[in-house]
Formats: sequence, structure tokens, C-alpha cells
Amino acid sequence: MVDPIACHSSIQPLDPELIRRMAAGEVIDSLGSVVRELVDNALDAQATRITIAVDPEQWQVRVSDDGIGIPQRDLPSAALAHTTSKVPHLGSLGFRGEALHSMARLGSLHLQTWAQGDPHGWQAVYNREGRMQALQPVALSRGTVVTLSDLFASWPSRRETAMSGSRLIKSLAQVVGDAALVQPSVTWLLTVAAKESLRLATVPTIQARIPQLLRQVHLRDLRSDGDGLSDQQQDSAWQLVLGLPDRCHRPRPDWIKIAVNGRVVQVPELMQIIQSTFHPLLPRHRHPVCVAHLRVPPDQVDWNRDPAKSELFVQNLEQHQASLEATILALLASTTGIPSSRAQGWIRASELKQSYQTVSTPSFTSLRVLAQLQNTYILTEHATGLWLIEQHVAHERVRYEQLCQSWRVVDLPQAVLLDNLSADQVERLEALNLQPEPFGEGVWRVQKLPECLLI
Repeated sequence: MVDPIACHSSIQPLDPELIRRMAAGEVIDSLGSVVRELVDNALDAQATRITIAVDPEQWQVRVSDDGIGIPQRDLPSAALAHTTSKVPHLGSLGFRGEALHSMARLGSLHLQTWAQGDPHGWQAVYNREGRMQALQPVALSRGTVVTLSDLFASWPSRRETAMSGSRLIKSLAQVVGDAALVQPSVTWLLTVAAKESLRLATVPTIQARIPQLLRQVHLRDLRSDGDGLSDQQQDSAWQLVLGLPDRCHRPRPDWIKIAVNGRVVQVPELMQIIQSTFHPLLPRHRHPVCVAHLRVPPDQVDWNRDPAKSELFVQNLEQHQASLEATILALLASTTGIPSSRAQGWIRASELKQSYQTVSTPSFTSLRVLAQLQNTYILTEHATGLWLIEQHVAHERVRYEQLCQSWRVVDLPQAVLLDNLSADQVERLEALNLQPEPFGEGVWRVQKLPECLLI
């Protein structure tokens, strides 16, 4: 019989190399986290054009920018542990000095850069300890190109559990989209497996960026408070962009975006304020489109809540909650009662004393039609008062209900192959329960279709 006590060795300190690998794995846990960290560095380098190329088969990420570059004198220490140019003021997006070092430990790191003051560009190669192994001149435009290849080669379990296919594309587009949302003055290009997944041109504002990322939303459906409302006592300001609740809402809370000092983050307390403020104005089970960007002094933010910097601690959170709610209500109040171009001939904005509430009822047998207005609206009488029905919307709702009642997904006798799908198109197919599956490079297989489409 084996003695159970003998199976337990004495407590031993972890091997330093294992500790370093574990720490690196906290910062870099996927291809998406590599993209996130390198994008942060590019933005801190004042880039106006950022190109991200991801090759999942080679476990490679390459991020190119036109920023200020890294001087030759700083290249030997660029990938060493805990080295950074950003900590003294913490006003940048990346500041721990761990990203490049973690990448070097988990893959093969190459860096090309040309900074002002250097006669030409340089290419540096780093070993697994983050020490520069080779340095040579290279022809390069102003800026930096960071290439990480063979990620997790010595950590197979990470590769086995990593996302792939459409899920990976969607995740990468989310990372880049969140960064681009609050950096509208930057041009972005994301390619995955040599196929373009996301291209965003420079725009003047966050408000103009949203329709690029959310195709079904139009600029006219959004409202912005411009530079935002500031609290001089707290030296902070909210910049708010919201979708008009009667035109713009989502089936999921995926477009409730909170940003702090240029980074989209998860702050549940602030997201709940947005949800509760919009709740009375939205149809049932719908969520708002809202981007709230908080600018605060860097010393009021603690980013050490999460290695990915997606969560944080903010000082004076209750005051920011109250300020956010007031900002939303003020912006909604400034837009409530604006009549549409079709209705303004017979209804005045000044007559709207409060917002109308969307009502859902299974039957309209108690309605009595009184009149038709401008061949567009039907005025009806109900026990609770007068109801105004837009004919076009009513017709769409009838067709929608008919479609929902007859909606049934069935298997196809032969799969359909689709190529060149964008991440957004793949997401829509998944939402329809059509279950697209990756089927080779840039190709998806669909073996289900709605029965109503089969003739």
C-alpha cells in the first residue's frame, strides 16, 4: 500500500522560469490579446494609420503603424521585463512594460522601426528572455512594425483551447472595433488569414464612427453632446453618443460601451446606469445603443484590476454614476419631441408633453378607426385614449409576425458553401440559427435554411 503522506513533498518555491511564463500568460492569453497590446502601443506612439495582420495558421500577429517609432538607443531594452517609457504619468494606454516582454517569452518577436533622428530604420530580433539578439539596418517607412510568430509553441494547451474560425474573426474584429470606436481620427485595417475583415477610414467623431461599425445604424439616428459635460470640481467630463430609443436599439446589450481615457472597459456600475435610464423608453427585451466616454485625470484610475486592462477601479464612482445619468437625461430631453418630416405638417413639437410608450397587445379588436392622416397614419380610438398607428410600420409588423409564426430552420439535402463573408455577416447567420461552419480558408458551410425560403 502506498503511504499517502509519502506522496506529498515539502512545499517548494516555483521555478523562476515557470513564474515568468505564468506572468506572461496573464498578459498574453490569445491572438486577440496580442492585437490589443500592440494596438495600445501604436496609439501611444501617436499613430494615425494602424494595420493589423493575423495569420492563425502560423500563430502570427503583425501590427504596423506610422507613429513616432522607437529610437535605436532604446531597442536593446524594448522587450526586457518591466521596462517602459510610460509609467511616470500613466496617461497612456499601455504602461506596465510587460507586453513586449511577455510576447518574447511566448513566441518569436521581431521589431522594425524608424524614429525621427535615426538615419534609417532598424530591425531587432529578441530571444525568449527579451534580450536583443540581432540588430541590423532595414528599409522602412517612418513608424514601427511588430511581428510575433509561433505564439504558444511551447504551451500546446493554450493552442488547443484557443478560438478559431468565425469565432476568432469576430473576437479580433471586436478588439479592433472597440479601439477604433474611441480613436476616430485613426485609419484601421484588419486582415485575418490574408482576407480583409475590417477597414475603417478616419472620421471626425465617435458619432460618425458608429455607423461604420454598426451598419444598420444611420448617422441621423444618433445624438451626441459634442465635447461632453464637465464637472470642474472633479476635473472630469463625459462625452456621450446615443441612439434615439425609438429608432435605434439592440436585442443584446452589446452596444452599451463605456470608455475611460481612450479605452473601452467593463464597468458594470456605469453600464447599469445606462440600462436603467433607457429602460422606460425602449421596447421590451431591447437594449440601447450608447457610447459613454469618461475623461478623468490618470491618477483617479487604477488599471490593476485585470491584466487585460478591460476592468478598472475609478475614484468617485458614485459621482460619475450621477453625472452619467444626468448627461443621458439632458441629451434625451434635448431631442424628445422632434417631429419627423412626414408628420410635422399636422403635429407640433410643443404639443409633446412626454415621451410616448410603446404598447404591445395581442389583439386590436377594441380599436375603432377614426381617420387616416396624410395616407400614412391611422388614428384610432381605444378605451385608454387615442392611438396613432403608422401604416408602414403596422404592415411590417404583420409581415414580421407571419414570418415568426412560420419560421422553422430545416436541414438542406446538400450544404451551401459561402465565401468572402465578413465577420458581421457570419454573426447574422449565427443569430438566425443557421450555424455557419468554417470550411477551408475564407469559406463557410451552411447546411440549414429557413423553411420559408425553400421553394
